[in-house]
Amino acid sequence: MLPAAVAIERSGVDVEPGDHADVCFETMPQWMRLFVPNRVTGLTLRRRIFLDPETYDEVVAGVRPDIVSHELVHAGQWKADGGRFPVKYLSEYLRFRLVGVMHDAAYRSISYEMAAFRAGAESQRTMNSSTTPSATPATPNRVNPA
Repeated sequence: MLPAAVAIERSGVDVEPGDHADVCFETMPQWMRLFVPNRVTGLTLRRRIFLDPETYDEVVAGVRPDIVSHELVHAGQWKADGGRFPVKYLSEYLRFRLVGVMHDAAYRSISYEMAAFRAGAESQRTMNSSTTPSATPATPNRVNPA
């Protein structure tokens, strides 16, 4: 397990570590992989952030500020909204899917994901501007359900 404060320091993410003192990053257990698609690299459940092994190693190395920021946003959303978080998250996703929006667009249109992707993109831009010039990940556009 990697405390969020350590992940924040190593990745250079501009957040207050004290706000996430009870949050930790860890490798997603094998049993969880039975229920989570392989393309999912991270899953936040309250104060625990589960990552696939490769992504976890990158977070430990401090080279994935986008993931650190993205998942810390979700930890904050859990803290702010409590039990409403998973209900709202799933209901937004299903609302998009029911009107015919494909999975990836529906996922990226969830309000919680929109906020997390913005934070992740900003962290990646900051890292890129302080190291070498490169392309910046695009912030996803929200799909408006019919």
